[in-house]
Amino acid sequence: MALTFKKVSGGGKAIAPRIIAGVFNPDTSYPTGGYEIASLFRPHINDLMALIVADHTNYRFRYDYTTGKIKILTAAGAEVAAATNLTTQLIDVGFIGVGLP
Repeated sequence: MALTFKKVSGGGKAIAPRIIAGVFNPDTSYPTGGYEIASLFRPHINDLMALIVADHTNYRFRYDYTTGKIKILTAAGAEVAAATNLTTQLIDVGFIGVGLP
């Protein structure tokens, strides 16, 4: 099977990816299913293509593309329990997405 590359365009203009980097600090009560973050990128990014998160010694992070939420997992891979206080964790989050022209 061969890879096929396709030029992505919209209205005659190429759509350029936008890169947004940021830092967030979780709050005192982790929500079941993770933090909803997709809406934080709008209007800059409407379609999040990738999320790069620096893992912590005790935690890992996964973006759920279906729900638009970032899940925080223990080192063993289980999701953090609801209402867990994570205020001592500072998470550097890098985002790569596509912004609409």
